[in-house]
Amino acid sequence: MMAKTQGLQAPRNDGYVYVASPFTHPNPDVMEWRYFAALKYTQELLGQLNWAFTPIGHCYVMAKLYNLGHEHEFWLQYDKIMIDNAAGMHVLCIDGWKQSTGVQWEIEYWTRTRPKLPIAYFTPDDEWLAGVRTKFK
Repeated sequence: MMAKTQGLQAPRNDGYVYVASPFTHPNPDVMEWRYFAALKYTQELLGQLNWAFTPIGHCYVMAKLYNLGHEHEFWLQYDKIMIDNAAGMHVLCIDGWKQSTGVQWEIEYWTRTRPKLPIAYFTPDDEWLAGVRTKFK
């Protein structure tokens, strides 16, 4: 099942959509599942030729392999540059998104600095959630 967002199609030729999703959690298995959920959502957009960037999907493995760390301030600097150049924002509303400091910062920053550009929220159903892979195959 493909992701369907409310209120926004990703821009095909006008740039990329920034995909905000929760990540940090005390349980590393939850963090890894959130990584795979971000990948699933982003690959669905890319599969439709809708360009997208997800900081979790693009940086988690690199940060883990090369010990970039998980310091919030480091990632905020990176996220800010990517948000500043995005044509739209999608929020992946999986468990923890409302409590996520990062996601709430991304939404606040987007609405404050890019108020005329679209933002959409994707709340996956059980079928979509069941399709999140949890291992590389």
